[in-house]
Amino acid sequence: YLNQASFGMARGREIIGAHEFHETRRELCIEPRPHRDLADDGRGACRGGTAMIPELGHFALILATCLAAAQAVFAWGGAIGRRSAWMSVVRPIALAQCVFLLLAFGALATSFVTDDFSVAYVAQNSNSALPTLYRVAAVWGAHEGSLLLWVTLLGLWTAGIGLVVPRMPLGFGVRVLGELGVV
Repeated sequence: YLNQASFGMARGREIIGAHEFHETRRELCIEPRPHRDLADDGRGACRGGTAMIPELGHFALILATCLAAAQAVFAWGGAIGRRSAWMSVVRPIALAQCVFLLLAFGALATSFVTDDFSVAYVAQNSNSALPTLYRVAAVWGAHEGSLLLWVTLLGLWTAGIGLVVPRMPLGFGVRVLGELGVV
């Protein structure tokens, strides 16, 4: 593993440093790939169809985090205070949290599959020569992706329990969802 700061990259006869290397790399990554058919209107790939996908995934992850906090507060507050109105919103919150987690994971997977190297995580853990199956597997190849996969699976488990909650005693099912919101 070579540290980019420890060596320079030749540009003509001059040697460029690590900062300029990253800028050059960014400039190379934003050019549209010739074999992709991205509604070519002369604006380039960064303004094409996949430019907002990482931002949407980030926003979905923020919303899922806020929903998890609301899920925990409404579940435990409703169960302790015996507020049925609070307990009734926990199940829809859990299902919405799962949807937003799936959206965030899907956005990251899309960034890997489309070689969106403007995302630092994609640039560090993938390359354009990988087959598609390996790019999908690279989504959880490092710490950040593994944590997102784990949280997404936990969100699916929470949604599954949320679908079963109507068959459970109200206080018990809500407390389980509240604990999963804390986790």
